[in-house]
Parts: sequence; structure tokens; C-alpha cells
Amino acid sequence: MKILLDENLPSAAWKVLTTQFPAKDIGRVGIQLPKGMLDTDLFSAAHKQGYDVIITGDIKQLSNTDERRACKAANMHWVGIQRNPKLKGKDIMRSQIAQLYFSLNFLIQHLEAAKEPTAFLLNPPQGKHSIAEGFPQPL
Repeated sequence: MKILLDENLPSAAWKVLTTQFPAKDIGRVGIQLPKGMLDTDLFSAAHKQGYDVIITGDIKQLSNTDERRACKAANMHWVGIQRNPKLKGKDIMRSQIAQLYFSLNFLIQHLEAAKEPTAFLLNPPQGKHSIAEGFPQPL
């Protein structure tokens, strides 16, 4: 399965994923495909280069009829990563990378088994930090 990361995701996501998932073919808009393409054209161009799934932070694509139709026509799967509106600056990037890193094996398993183009929308991280209630506490 070939995975394409959209240009709106942090470039660090590509570095993390290609290091941690070396057996997967993971590309990035801006390297394998040019930046600035219309999304409707991007899906077709990605499919022509053998990509099976696009992962993006542009969750509006899912509600845009033309973009959704173009993704389906290109036989591409679509994965959206929501932002946590409470986060600022680099915490946005870190949370998106963590969410994708944590979810990638699950996504690949389900997308490889899918019989038709499929969409997944990842929930944003629920808080700024994943620290259990009642912590920190003195030892």
C-alpha cells in the first residue's frame, strides 16, 4: 500500500513515519508530487503514481462533493486528521504526528481489506497532554 501525505501535514510526519514504518511506501506532496495542485487533480495524479491513500489535515475535503467524488473516481482511500482547536503552534504538529503514528497500523489493516475507496476521520487528541486525572502527585 502506497501512502501519500498531503502538503498541509507537517514535514516531520513524513520523517517519523518513513523511519518507523520502513516497509511502507510513504510519499509526500512537495516531493513526489508538486505542491499547490487542486485537490481534485491531486487525487488523480496520486493514483497515476500508484498511491492508494491520501492522508490530509484538510478535513473540509470530506464535505466537498466535488473533492469527495474525485477521490472516489481516482480509487483513492482518504484519511483526515483533525486538529485540536485548544492547541497552538508546534503542539498542533506534534499532536497530528502522534495521532497518525498511533493509528497507522490500524488504518493500513482496514484499508488493505477495503473493497472500495474508504474514508477515515481521526479524532483530534482530547487534551493537551495525556496525563491521568489526579496527577502529578507526590510520591
